[in-house]
Amino acid sequence: MLEARAYVGLKDYAKATKVAEQAHRVKPTTQSADWLQYLQQMSQAH
Repeated sequence: MLEARAYVGLKDYAKATKVAEQAHRVKPTTQSADWLQYLQQMSQAH
């Protein structure tokens, strides 16, 4: 998820979403699900 946060800092939400989805598939957690929801909202806003 650290890599996803880095992409968010760069405002590259597409790459952040891809990385977060991969992490969620490997090990689903509440945190990764929350990140995916956040990234979806940010992608729609931009």
